[in-house]
Amino acid sequence: GYELADEHANIVEPAELPQEIEIQGDGGLLALGGERKLSIRSRGVPVIKFEIDRVLSTQINHLVSQTEGEFQAPEFKNASFDQDNISRIAREDQTIALQNKWKANYSAFDLAKYLQKPADGGSERGLFFITARGWDPVAKKFIKNVKTTRFILVSDLGLLVKKNADQTSDVFVVSIKTGQPLANVTVDILGRNGIAVQSAKTSPDGRVTFTSVEKNEHERKAVVYVARLGDDISFIPFSRDDRMLNFSRFDIDGVNKVLA
Repeated sequence: GYELADEHANIVEPAELPQEIEIQGDGGLLALGGERKLSIRSRGVPVIKFEIDRVLSTQINHLVSQTEGEFQAPEFKNASFDQDNISRIAREDQTIALQNKWKANYSAFDLAKYLQKPADGGSERGLFFITARGWDPVAKKFIKNVKTTRFILVSDLGLLVKKNADQTSDVFVVSIKTGQPLANVTVDILGRNGIAVQSAKTSPDGRVTFTSVEKNEHERKAVVYVARLGDDISFIPFSRDDRMLNFSRFDIDGVNKVLA
């Protein structure tokens, strides 16, 4: 509501739109029964160079124990140990048809061919670190600071873990495609060395119960729940803050009874 005593005018030159690459959406799970494609948005990038680090399913214990942070963006704790130590690596280039350097471009990256079994019988399934970098084909070098990375799990096995007051745990396995419980799924609790400290198969209602492993130490310290059904595999860390939901803060109610 205040007026200037004199008129003021100034010409401001806006900053130029940056070159960028972004994997669309949140989270790190793709349904195995879906298209298995990542939506990519880019701007001012003529070529996107993809690095596909396909994690060995026999290395899930190291994937969990050597990382921290969010599921879709885990960070390795040790600079000398990263996805190169636990992955089979492939590379692929994608050319983008640029109309101009300001307009956003949308493309898709298909993971289907990387889900096939390796010819040499490798253990890889649907666990990927996907890195996309901007490339300048004229200067023949990467575009500085134009990069994005996402951890992706491609699976039809949805996992829910309930940790009970007596330190036992119940694992529920459902099909992501149908939403129905899955029976005869092998579920393991892996120790730090990758050897199962407990193993069981799900019942017809998709459930398995494990006794407490909270006191396990050293190589038997539990790090991850792993579910397998045929070639499909899924996992959930044994203890990771971003995977936990605590419902104890909600009020509960019921009928009070006096027992004689």
